[in-house]
Amino acid sequence: MAKNKNIRFIIEYILLIIIAGTIRILPLWVKYGIGNGIGLIAWIFDSRHRTVALNNLAHVFPEKTIKERKRIARRSFYNLGKTFMEFLHLPRMNHRFVMQRFHFRGEHNVRNALKKGKGVIAVTSHLDNWELLGTLVQNFGYQVRAVYHSMRNPLSDHYINTIRLKTGMELLSMKASPGTFIRSLLDNTVFGLIADQDAGKHGVFIDFLNRKASAWRGPAMMALRTGAPLIIFTLIRLPGNRHAMHASEPIDCTPTEDTHADIIRITQQWNNIIADYIRRYPEQYYWVHQRWRTQPKETS
Repeated sequence: MAKNKNIRFIIEYILLIIIAGTIRILPLWVKYGIGNGIGLIAWIFDSRHRTVALNNLAHVFPEKTIKERKRIARRSFYNLGKTFMEFLHLPRMNHRFVMQRFHFRGEHNVRNALKKGKGVIAVTSHLDNWELLGTLVQNFGYQVRAVYHSMRNPLSDHYINTIRLKTGMELLSMKASPGTFIRSLLDNTVFGLIADQDAGKHGVFIDFLNRKASAWRGPAMMALRTGAPLIIFTLIRLPGNRHAMHASEPIDCTPTEDTHADIIRITQQWNNIIADYIRRYPEQYYWVHQRWRTQPKETS
């Protein structure tokens, strides 16, 4: 069984190298066309993820017609295709390219927060192209350390992380110790976390887009423990495949005597900001994830 898995990993890795290597040399406008094509193919043939997306949208936007929800879901698949193409283009996104095609709104919030010398806890979501955020913040002059989730295929995982590292940011595994994360903040860096997915039994329950959802408690716990400002970073795709990066004002993380209540309050606050952007730009969100899989146990 293990041998079959290793063979599959090797085949997947070889295909990834061939596809990525071929696409990477193409102009960006051609990549966008391919990305739209990939999105359309996935929409037509990936019935499992299409169903997940439509079910999620039915709960979040019950007031919309089925036709409207299908349109949102289909466009989100297109966005995922373009996200993959932009990721392959990442090593070619030099400083001049970033300055021409990206806008940073709320940069003063980051600059002022770093003056405290405690780093910044940067929480983001799977909206637009989350893979670009690290290199964007880095290109605006800030040192970034980002947490990543390992892929099942270690070969592909290494290849993907090699592309990420070419942007200049540092990577920390999700499996690293809490002390490693805290030391990153002590270096006064922007510490990036993608934290909008289902946290399972380890999370805290908050209200997220009309339903109870299990959310990661890590950002709130780090803010309470270190005093580091917690800022929400959001990327939005603009016409012409340009992007606007938004940095919120720091979340109020003032501690009280009830730490558990503080964690829920802070977690609810940053999820509210993310939810607001998702409602405004639903076609750019990652609807194929089962965000509401974990639900509170019913009490009799």
